Amino acid sequence: DCGLPQPPLPYLRAVAPTLHTLVLDGNPGLCRKESGNTSSGTKKNPGHEEPSLPQKTLALDALPRLPKLVELSVARCGAHHLGPVNWQLASVAPFLEKLDVSGNEIAEVTSRFSRVFASSKKLTEFSVAENPVSFNKNNVDTTCTSVDNTGNASHTLSYRRSVVAQVPSVLYLDGQVVRDVDRDERVTSHEAA
Repeated sequence: DCGLPQPPLPYLRAVAPTLHTLVLDGNPGLCRKESGNTSSGTKKNPGHEEPSLPQKTLALDALPRLPKLVELSVARCGAHHLGPVNWQLASVAPFLEKLDVSGNEIAEVTSRFSRVFASSKKLTEFSVAENPVSFNKNNVDTTCTSVDNTGNASHTLSYRRSVVAQVPSVLYLDGQVVRDVDRDERVTSHEAA
């Protein structure tokens, strides 16, 4: 939690070939603001739409290639998205096994979310806890609209099932073993309601 600005990321190039673990927690400077995204704008007054708030995207694409990196933590950085549109995490860290993005502002599992992990075949531990997507106001498992491989919304799944569907290599989600029920593609009666 040292609050690094984004520009020092390229200076990792000197150690990039040997890094196994990289912890960049609590660094809002790792995010860049985007405009024109879907937002959490709400209507406070009937007939009056509030303006969209800018979304923050982790600038992980600015990292040098990290060929030996197996563990990355970017918790508590204030990010709404894990990377730019159509960017893949494996382009920076092809052998990443463990990723912690907990405590950010990730609100939904979308096609953009799934594209980030499209080539991350070695990712087995993933922590998304303490993001809006992982709980609702009552801290109860929330539901997410699942996105199929064409980017179309399909049915509504629980948070765990939705994340596991988008990142099928994951074996541990938020520190808990991924169970068979988390991988079951059938919609439960609770999810259908």
